Amino acid sequence: MIILFELNRKAGFYSEFFFLCWAYIHAKAMRYRFYITHKNWTYTFKDGWHDYFDSLEVFDPREHAGIDTIKFSHGNMNGIPNYPLSMYVDCIKEIYLLKPYLLKESSLLQCEKYAALVVRRGDKLIADASFISTEDIISITNIDSEKNIFIQSDDFRVVADVVKLCPSSEIVSIVPPTSFGSYHGDSSYIKSHPDKNHITPLTKKTPNEIFDQTKSFLVGLDVCIHADVCWVDSSSNVSRFMKLASMENVQFYPKNTMVDLTRLRCPAYFDSLFPQTKPRK
Repeated sequence: MIILFELNRKAGFYSEFFFLCWAYIHAKAMRYRFYITHKNWTYTFKDGWHDYFDSLEVFDPREHAGIDTIKFSHGNMNGIPNYPLSMYVDCIKEIYLLKPYLLKESSLLQCEKYAALVVRRGDKLIADASFISTEDIISITNIDSEKNIFIQSDDFRVVADVVKLCPSSEIVSIVPPTSFGSYHGDSSYIKSHPDKNHITPLTKKTPNEIFDQTKSFLVGLDVCIHADVCWVDSSSNVSRFMKLASMENVQFYPKNTMVDLTRLRCPAYFDSLFPQTKPRK
């Protein structure tokens, strides 16, 4: 028996990643062989998943002809059971294996002791998350007491804010000055945005632009994961991934809630780490 997961264009990077993990965990629990397809994945440049990672095998219809196959994709899991969050922690360790060129770029940005801050703007503020000012985030996290701070964001204005608000800290970031928030689709929100002329949604970017943006994004998050302490918001798939990837040093704001790893829930859902939060519709 084969379980085949299709990476497609239905969701953002880490939302799809969590559904991939769910299928992988199920295959491992059932002792089935596991493969992926990635030709139509939003983030495919030349080698799909393997543009960025050294894990998982691609399904070959010729090689696997005649073998019973169960197909899964984002939001299409055919009623398979939920698994504890602890299994997602293990899954991340097994399959989230960044390419050496990405790890090298990340290592060059790391220093002996530093803190990291992740601030998501863009389309997350349309419905998924409440706006928290950079000043309030710094007050909540007390990150201005750190000597070295790495900033990861989709909006360069956050970096500029931190530079002003933390004058005694050395600020490092790879966020380009042209970033005004990340938007997956061309929504009506962009058309009324004051910076609309500077925003290109992901669906309208070229493969080269998506590849460059994704590389930078993965490198930045890896730098954050390896910080002595990293602060992330509690609302996004990115944040949930980072917490599960590095349980000890990743902290949530505005409230640093503990995570119950026995909870049976795919992390792609809003209520996965925090049961009191309404799930995404």
